[in-house]
Amino acid sequence: MARAPFNVIVIPYSGKDERREYAVFHRPEPAMWQFIAGGGENDESPLATAHRESFEEAGIAIGQRWTEL
Repeated sequence: MARAPFNVIVIPYSGKDERREYAVFHRPEPAMWQFIAGGGENDESPLATAHRESFEEAGIAIGQRWTEL
């Protein structure tokens, strides 16, 4: 499977303004904290990659509201 020439970082959050909470995930091996990340596959768009990685790594439904930066 060919990799697209880009990576995405997904920063899940809830709430708004001063009450916003962010999800940061802990990987045991190697031990580190990080947001959801991954590379595009085949002819995926960056948004499709973000949807797929979010579902694979955290079970986040594609139907959620998304904001592209």
